[in-house]
Amino acid sequence: MPQYLLQLAYTAQAWRVLSQEPTDRMEAVRGLIETLGGQTLAAYYAFGEYDGVILAELPDHVHAAAVAVAAKAAGHYRAFKTTVLLPVEDTVAALRLAGGLASRPPMAAQGQGVATEDQTRAVATAHEARHSEGDAATTASMESMDASDPPSWTPERS
Repeated sequence: MPQYLLQLAYTAQAWRVLSQEPTDRMEAVRGLIETLGGQTLAAYYAFGEYDGVILAELPDHVHAAAVAVAAKAAGHYRAFKTTVLLPVEDTVAALRLAGGLASRPPMAAQGQGVATEDQTRAVATAHEARHSEGDAATTASMESMDASDPPSWTPERS
């Protein structure tokens, strides 16, 4: 059976409820996995971006997606990420397959072959020369900016 890494992050409300009434909420996800014919291999709470991780076996990607949808639908998670895990043997087999494919660098596709180091340096120098006059204008523009004004792409803060 395929294996999956399930990563979950609780909402603030879920943490509030769990801290007032401590329970093992991993059991809920384990139940979903078992209901769909899968098995929980390991489950841990964690520090960091995700609050918990589960290593699970499920019959296929459709069943893994169903676990994720059902878990998110309950409303306890702000994030629930599913990652397909490839055994090392499968990865090595994929590398062998990829190595046998006809792949050419982009420049070779244009009939130019692979660029030499000198050609790459020449292109970079030409690019620098074309854009150097714009750099002075950019620097002057940046120096005149008020540091307290956020850039236009910065999201509004409340």
